[in-house]
Amino acid sequence: MLKKLAGFSIVGVISTLFTAALLLLFNNVLHWHEQVSYALSYMIPLFLSFLLNSIFVFNSHKSVRNIVVYFSIYLSSMFTGMVLLAIYKNFFTWDETILSYMTIPVTMAQNFTLSHLLLKKNAR
Repeated sequence: MLKKLAGFSIVGVISTLFTAALLLLFNNVLHWHEQVSYALSYMIPLFLSFLLNSIFVFNSHKSVRNIVVYFSIYLSSMFTGMVLLAIYKNFFTWDETILSYMTIPVTMAQNFTLSHLLLKKNAR
């Protein structure tokens, strides 16, 4: 379990850095609405995350079932993050990028827990 968590965390750091760069671009350079920026910044790195986690963390096959499960897990946590972002925006006057970053610990915990429970090593 600790080995999986460590690998998941490394993939998460890579994905999070990519997400953070996209958030800065979309929020601070292009000045897009924070929900649009959040959704795109979440979905684009999802493909990289799927490949890295499938290969290095969960040793799961890239089956149709696992692809559907993985994307369902991450899309559900994206919606969790979007709800948190809306809540944070009501309580804090901070920059949208900072508010978006504040969703990461919650969504990362949700992603790991659901991935660990739902992705099967030998599913084909």
